[in-house]
Amino acid sequence: MSELPKPVRSGLAGRRSILVAAAILLAFITFLVYLPTLNNGFVYWDDPKYVYENLNIRTLDFAFLKWALTAVVVSNWHPLTLLSHAVDYSIWGLDPRGHHLTSMLLHSINTALFFFLALKLIELGSRGKRGFASYTLVNPALLIAAATAALLFGIHPVHVESVSWVSERKDVLSALFFMLCVYYYLNYVSARSGKRSRARRYYAAALLTCILALMSKPMAVSLPLVLLILDYYPLERFPGRHGWVVGLRQVLVEKVPFILFAGASSVATLWAQKTGGAIQSLDVVPLSARFPLAFRSYLFYLYKLVIPEGLTPFYGHPFKANLFSLEYLVPLILFGLITFVVLVFLKRWKIFTAVWCYYLITLFPVIGIVQVGSQAAADRYTYLPGLAPTLLVAIGFGLFYERCRRKRLRSGVLIGGIAVLAVFSMITIRQEAVWKDTISFWTRQVDVNPSAKTYTSRAEAYRKQAEYEKAILDYSSAIDFGSKRVGSMEVDPSEVYNNRGSTYLKLGATEAALRDFGKAIAIDPRNLKAYNNRGNIYRNAGQYGRAIADLSAALAIDSSVPALHFNLGLAYAGAGRRAEALGQLRAASRMGLGAADGAIKSLGLEQ
Repeated sequence: MSELPKPVRSGLAGRRSILVAAAILLAFITFLVYLPTLNNGFVYWDDPKYVYENLNIRTLDFAFLKWALTAVVVSNWHPLTLLSHAVDYSIWGLDPRGHHLTSMLLHSINTALFFFLALKLIELGSRGKRGFASYTLVNPALLIAAATAALLFGIHPVHVESVSWVSERKDVLSALFFMLCVYYYLNYVSARSGKRSRARRYYAAALLTCILALMSKPMAVSLPLVLLILDYYPLERFPGRHGWVVGLRQVLVEKVPFILFAGASSVATLWAQKTGGAIQSLDVVPLSARFPLAFRSYLFYLYKLVIPEGLTPFYGHPFKANLFSLEYLVPLILFGLITFVVLVFLKRWKIFTAVWCYYLITLFPVIGIVQVGSQAAADRYTYLPGLAPTLLVAIGFGLFYERCRRKRLRSGVLIGGIAVLAVFSMITIRQEAVWKDTISFWTRQVDVNPSAKTYTSRAEAYRKQAEYEKAILDYSSAIDFGSKRVGSMEVDPSEVYNNRGSTYLKLGATEAALRDFGKAIAIDPRNLKAYNNRGNIYRNAGQYGRAIADLSAALAIDSSVPALHFNLGLAYAGAGRRAEALGQLRAASRMGLGAADGAIKSLGLEQ
């Protein structure tokens, strides 16, 4: 096995305080950019299940740990993330500022960590004429490249979802351990030529942080392959002293523990997602659509990394994907072109191969071949895969700066880089406002991707805040879309009519509510909510015959709902049918509805 070439003595170790100061500054800049997030609240999009409606995180004891190790929350198994939410609750309660602060701090730490990781990777890769002229702080190009990589990562608008959304704590937490694993692994390989005990410690630290990354978010399953990519470049461990076979065998043996844990995490993840019903069947997203969507997604995320415009929390699924349309044909051609260029430069520029392989592998779990959830894409999926392309751009920037001989040109390059970072910062700050609350969240969806789903979701948010007129306008907009398909990006029109009818009731518009409940039933004769709501209107209006008919129809659909028995009992009582009223109220009481006993007494049904 070939050992690592010994690089020129850098002097970086002797100036560690300068590097630490630079890392702290980069983390501080990132934190400042995300400062507006502290004004955000929770969002009714997974936040209830993770935090403010999750009673399990409210105690930190053995029972909680047992629950966290076996719990499936939002179709995911990630006990370490649940532990972080429990710690937050123990400190901050349900004050959203504290929960946001934790995510901001973790992201800022990740920015500093990526700075050190970038330095390490650039140093390992700078071995010859194609690399940086020197590794010393006398030549600032290396530091500029590493700092640019860290800042691009820290303030990039596409990462707002991972930081400003409390439920995406798993992103920033998993990335912390992911990068630590890579850092420890690089140190392990470097230490193999020295003391074995030191190398073993680094190896153990890499394995431990790999496990912690997997327990934070299963997307870290790509780590064993990422380490193999690092063996290829920049560690240059292939072919090895005794040829490809021996060299490959040794690096694979080293990865066995990582592979075992990643495999176990994959099994747990598939089980959790299947249990939670997150995996979409081929009927919803057919296999013929998944492959063109996958190629499109690879280019979609690259585009968002370069031009972060039109960012939105939810990207709709185009169910009718046609491989021969320009929307899918162009990404496929570009994907093939990039792969061809990478292969052409395979021997001369290994960095392109390593970056492209890293990007493909880390993004593969969420690319849509196994369709999890109803989204076609999500900004949060770029948090880890974007590291390598970001580093590549930063290295190119640093090398270009180093090659500039004129001082004015260098100054212009730096000013241009700062301008790009400033623009990204402004977009990031604007994007943070999207996650301010549930209405802001869905308003962004309506602005970028209006649909029946987005309008009904915002309508429900308005209704929760008693803004009934606005809710009715949004329900009406959803109805105008005329969607008849029940699916991830569409809604059941019967439910929309029922919800709009319920909102009309809040405003006292009984006739409008009756019309909507009638339309809901006409669309779906099994909509028991609409039957119940219309039946209650009839009961309150003294039209007991109609009320009994509607409430009986609702019970015929589902007799396990105690409120239906209760309401039907009151309708029977109003109609003077005391025995039937008593029977229904007793049934509600047996199901645990305490109000039923009070109604029996107040109506004197047992006399």
